[in-house]
Amino acid sequence: MPVLAVIMLAVPESVLAHSEQASSPPATAEGVSGVMSYEAGFFANASPTTALDMIARVPGFTMIETEEDVRGLSGATGNVLIDGQLPAAKSVSLRNFLQRIPADTVERIDLIRGGAPGIDMQGQAVVVNVIRIGGAYSTAAMQASAKVYPDASVGTQVRFEAGRNWDDFSLQGALSTREERIQSDGGEGPFSLRRPGGEIFEDGDFLADNWNHEIEGSLSGELTRGPGTLRVNAALSLGKTERNESYETISTTAGPIREVAESDFESDGGEISAAYQRRLSDLWLSEVLLVQTYERDVEVSGVSGRRAPENNNEVAVASETIGRATAVFEPSDTFRLELTAEGAFNSLDVESARTSGGLPVVLPVANVLIEESRAEGAALASWSPRDGFDLELSGRFETSTISLTGDAEQEKSLSFFKPRLLASWQVRPDTQLRFRLEREVGQLNFEDFAASSDVSEGVVSAGNPDLEPEVADVVEFTIEQRFWDRGALVLTLRHDEVGDVVDLIPINRLFDAPGNIGDGTRDAVTVSLTVPLERLGLSGGLLRFNGTRRWSSVTDPVTGEDRRISRERPFEGTFLLSRDVPAWNSSFFLEGDLPYSETSYRLRQVQRLDQSGWWKVYWEWRARPDLAFRFQIDNFTSRERTRTRTLFTGPRDKADVSAIESRSATFDPFFFMRLRKTF
Repeated sequence: MPVLAVIMLAVPESVLAHSEQASSPPATAEGVSGVMSYEAGFFANASPTTALDMIARVPGFTMIETEEDVRGLSGATGNVLIDGQLPAAKSVSLRNFLQRIPADTVERIDLIRGGAPGIDMQGQAVVVNVIRIGGAYSTAAMQASAKVYPDASVGTQVRFEAGRNWDDFSLQGALSTREERIQSDGGEGPFSLRRPGGEIFEDGDFLADNWNHEIEGSLSGELTRGPGTLRVNAALSLGKTERNESYETISTTAGPIREVAESDFESDGGEISAAYQRRLSDLWLSEVLLVQTYERDVEVSGVSGRRAPENNNEVAVASETIGRATAVFEPSDTFRLELTAEGAFNSLDVESARTSGGLPVVLPVANVLIEESRAEGAALASWSPRDGFDLELSGRFETSTISLTGDAEQEKSLSFFKPRLLASWQVRPDTQLRFRLEREVGQLNFEDFAASSDVSEGVVSAGNPDLEPEVADVVEFTIEQRFWDRGALVLTLRHDEVGDVVDLIPINRLFDAPGNIGDGTRDAVTVSLTVPLERLGLSGGLLRFNGTRRWSSVTDPVTGEDRRISRERPFEGTFLLSRDVPAWNSSFFLEGDLPYSETSYRLRQVQRLDQSGWWKVYWEWRARPDLAFRFQIDNFTSRERTRTRTLFTGPRDKADVSAIESRSATFDPFFFMRLRKTF
């Protein structure tokens, strides 16, 4: 184990004597069932620098990142509120907002389980509410980090943040630039092709060296005048990804082979949004929200060496306009009625072309304009019939018209009713039960309507204008047990009855395309555990574990056999062991993403990905109140990612296996250092 982990576990108890005397106070109830308040002092031993650091220490809570690429607002909300409100933005992540809030401007963080008066839970069973201090103050910070890789190359990130708060007006902004290796699928390792009997007929080395370059800027403001509050946001991003993969192999029949796959992906986008909330009376509250987004993606890729050179070009331009109006009726602290109307217009214009050996390749639905007009109405009622028991009943009706022009001419209308029932029961002060019954309708990815190519995998996906969203009837049960002041155990059981599962389907028995493959089921068991280690003899220690075990079943559209839904991971989890040492203004961490695997099924191949764990150990040191460092050894176990493809001579239901391809990419350990200076 790296030196920092040893230090973290072996700090003498005498050194920690001061920290034990200044131990964090436990959370307190706010007089509302299901609400636990963590004052700023609760996090003091960890010396947090931002609200994001504080949220990571809330027992039993896992932040849900907002989904920026979904249409509309219902799937892009997350489970974090700031002063009781969702950020009035879609493409700016919660992480970005929370990084802008210095820890010393946070009064407290409320953990809300099941509901609370005046809080819109956005369909989440658990949310946190970051409450900032009032008054006038200014904040500014600069953060710089470097990743030093084994080949001496360096990845960098620089971020500037600033904010100004008056009694009735606030303004915050951030600007960042980043250049770094893509860690998810980079690395180098062996490559081989085997015959079904196990005989190797080609082997060698594989290398993937991928880099990402990005500039992001965002600005938000809030103005309160009398009973009304206006919140505005603007964001801009410019990004470029360079992917390079190469094979150096020896074939028993063809001799030495060198294959190179390269791609350049550029993405430019922006958003502007505004929300106005006004208190109409003691009983009524209203809000109007407008959002406009734009994104342009350009990808140029090619592969050469093993076969005739292939080149792909794709341009995709997407935009979305959203308007939403909400009225809230709150006649008492125990009842809330919310009515919402939302309208949106989405468009995606895709142009793609592929050549092989200099000759054009005809792709199904390669050039297409997709447009959608969508309307949604919703009603939500939350009620607390008695202390410790909360109910929420809601219904959403969505209707949309999707049209395609270009290589495919089609128009269709879709409509769905999405009911939801949430119930929570505070059995004892430390024990809560939660139940959810809901119909979920999946989001359509408009890019699935158009053809696409992946040069690194050598596969082509046809467009499918007949794709429809999958619908799942969900039953979920959760039990939460609090213990030892800062400890929490949360166990969640979930079952989905899924209609129109979205997977890959064969098109004319020549191509694969995203499509609906029939009905299926999904089941999951999730465990979230937070254990304070003081009572086990490790002062200032904290253990956190999150793990999910999944099962699924669907009928394979090619073979007719029962199998798991593509790319669903049977298990994934995270682990964190930390130790706060207030006497040193330090915290030590051992953190890891646990191994996982996933399998996907195409017409002529079955692909399995196996990834070992990604582990890091780091030391966070607040040298001065205005200066903090992180020193980190990242990926010290050298993560290995293995892709195994079983290739068939034709469709899997009738053809024989032609070869089994295996390639591994090991990403070496690297050093990471970060400096954060506040002004």
